[in-house]
Amino acid sequence: MKRIEDLNEDEQDFEWTEVKTGGKDKPKPISHHSIIVKDDKMYLFGGSFNFDSNESVYALDLRKFVWEKLRVRGLDGNAENIPAAHDEQCSVLVGETVILFGGFVNGERTNNIYKFHLKKNLWEKVELQDPHADQPCPRAGHSAVIYNDVQQGD
Repeated sequence: MKRIEDLNEDEQDFEWTEVKTGGKDKPKPISHHSIIVKDDKMYLFGGSFNFDSNESVYALDLRKFVWEKLRVRGLDGNAENIPAAHDEQCSVLVGETVILFGGFVNGERTNNIYKFHLKKNLWEKVELQDPHADQPCPRAGHSAVIYNDVQQGD
């Protein structure tokens, strides 16, 4: 598989092909999910199919094209650190950590924030230091971008 940086716009490299995937833990067809790519893995979280919500995290090995359902846990063994099923959330990758923001939870928009630590398969709910501080309104169907993998602050 070529990296996007290796494609030459003068060549005929721009053609879509369907990739067949395998694995006993292959996710159901879903929409409204978020995807993060880190190294040779693609991570999928959230989304839904009809009225069936997905609260699992799946990883696709991009060399073998085999799916795996990850065994995740919450920080300090606390299940409250594991997010409920989300739809239309956004996710970004900062280093080895996925940041999940907003989306629908049980049909309601939210502005909650979770971190998923890829090396540990560990969820952590982010609590604001000042719950009365200004914060974005609950939202879904939005997007976020990390530019040049730059993180400001802590």
